[in-house]
Amino acid sequence: MKQYFSGFYSPTESEFKEIWTKGYFVFDTNVLLNPYRFQSVAREVLLKAFIAVEERIWIPYQVGLEYHFHMMEEIIKQRKEYEILEMKLLNKVSELEADYKKHSARHTHLKLPQSLHQKYSEIINEIVADLKIQKSNHPDLNDVKEKMLSIFDGKIGAPFEEKQLEKIYEDGEVRYLNKIPPGWADASDKKNKTKYYNEIHYKDEYGDLVMWKQTIKYAKDNQVDVLLVTDDDKEDWIKKIKGEKVGPQPELIQEFYRETNGKKIYICNTKSFLE
Repeated sequence: MKQYFSGFYSPTESEFKEIWTKGYFVFDTNVLLNPYRFQSVAREVLLKAFIAVEERIWIPYQVGLEYHFHMMEEIIKQRKEYEILEMKLLNKVSELEADYKKHSARHTHLKLPQSLHQKYSEIINEIVADLKIQKSNHPDLNDVKEKMLSIFDGKIGAPFEEKQLEKIYEDGEVRYLNKIPPGWADASDKKNKTKYYNEIHYKDEYGDLVMWKQTIKYAKDNQVDVLLVTDDDKEDWIKKIKGEKVGPQPELIQEFYRETNGKKIYICNTKSFLE
């Protein structure tokens, strides 16, 4: 029965050991961006884990493309968060004053106690002062960028030609209408968004599907099993029953097995990969 419905079954212990010790690790864009988002200890653990398996890492070109488009955005975003939070904190004092003013305008007794107002302002200012210290100690994420380059350099697959991409986009329209994974859950949010690089327009809504097709092609051409690490837990990747996650979408496992002439794929998130 498993021969025809392998997508519904987790690998056995021996099958998993085979995939883990001989298969190739493919990391999704969201996983490659984690070192920029994690705190220092978690970042170092993840970087060490990448290094531990670097001899068997392969990254689809689509993932490399998305990573480089979001890498600098993430570095700038991390730095800007301090300023955004500081502004929100400072606004809390004026918001408190405005709230009291609004509710006490036609009230006979309601007022903001001056002593509590001062304490509140002092606490906010202390938090802001601590935030400035944290900002001054913020790690140089350009160092992270260089570490990632040293780990993943030379491990990126070749891009698809424009004609190949156009065919995938055409197929994607039909797949998404029928909710065939992956990618359909992101379609509405990424509709009409594109990236332009090296004289090719990439349609964002089909990014997951392109990545999936490139992964299948690599596994088929090299006859290797794959461990795909992704933190995408939407229903075009993860099957859910009454809100409970039960594993990867069976169709993904079945399609991979079918298109690669019997190779296996194991899909997990960053936490499971580190464990």
